[in-house]
Amino acid sequence: MCSKSLVGRSLLLAGMMLAAPAFAQQPTFPLLQDGGARSAFVGGTYRTCFEKQRAENGTLSAPMVGAFCLCYGRSMADTINGAEYEALATGKLPDSFVEKGRVASNICIARMAQQGSEERRLRVAVENRCRSEYHPEDTDFAAAQVRDRFCGCYAEAVTRSGKEAKSPRDAMDYCSQRL
Repeated sequence: MCSKSLVGRSLLLAGMMLAAPAFAQQPTFPLLQDGGARSAFVGGTYRTCFEKQRAENGTLSAPMVGAFCLCYGRSMADTINGAEYEALATGKLPDSFVEKGRVASNICIARMAQQGSEERRLRVAVENRCRSEYHPEDTDFAAAQVRDRFCGCYAEAVTRSGKEAKSPRDAMDYCSQRL
């Protein structure tokens, strides 16, 4: 996901063209404050980034790409200074944007990796609790296999992100049917 296509001209210019009129004269960080220009820049950057990343990284889920692109757009908006903003508003890509885009990509990838590891820790915690509470008195091998399959299924079902997550009751029913 950390490719040069993220910092390509189309990505940055798309956001800038939408936000150009509002703050072209400000000498400091014109997109740091919430408002119409920042929203337009982040929205334009998000749309362009999302389309490019979905085309180039078809294996990533739409929520993962969306989270990355939103993070990327916000990170770029936070770092644009007045001179860069004016250059972009006139259709020029400042040299400083290559490095800023690389840094923004790295920040967003690190945030996504941290989120993934937090989800993994939660899944392991749920699975371990399930193992300790789901018929722990059954100590034979067959019961342990069933418990492991059920608890793995249950932990995955309740810790999924987005619409795919199941309530604890639905996860119990779903996993009981899969045994």
